[in-house]
Amino acid sequence: MNKVSDFFIKMNPVIHPILDSCFHRLFSSRLVLLKFTGRKSGKEFVTPVGYSKFGDTILIGLTETHNRNWWRNYREPWPMMLKHKGRWLEGEGLVVVPGSEEYVAWCDKIFTRDAFMPKIFKIHDYNPDEGLQDGQLQILLENGSGLVKFTRQA
Repeated sequence: MNKVSDFFIKMNPVIHPILDSCFHRLFSSRLVLLKFTGRKSGKEFVTPVGYSKFGDTILIGLTETHNRNWWRNYREPWPMMLKHKGRWLEGEGLVVVPGSEEYVAWCDKIFTRDAFMPKIFKIHDYNPDEGLQDGQLQILLENGSGLVKFTRQA
């Protein structure tokens, strides 16, 4: 795992209760609580995850998907709830196909807006004027980076 991922996994027991409290503002500009029921287990899970929001679209960024299992529930549309800035939002999530045009477009938007994000995804030479290059996309794919798109229920 990368150092940033390791840090946040270790901090989950501290971050989770803060995001679930009136002090959520400390982290809620970058983190949400994700609540879902496992497809196979039927168990309910709640975990902090990083997100990017563009209008009504919320994207959950994933690094090293081979070390995480929860996202597999979203290979097909599946219910999820996000506690975003103190409010639970209901909807469904779906993995954005890695390498697809949509995936590249969202990565470009995320990386252009938040200059620290490419480094979290192990892209150290991202230039917003050039957009995501083929070699950089390859790094994302080799490292198991992914996106889950949250669509809110009306």
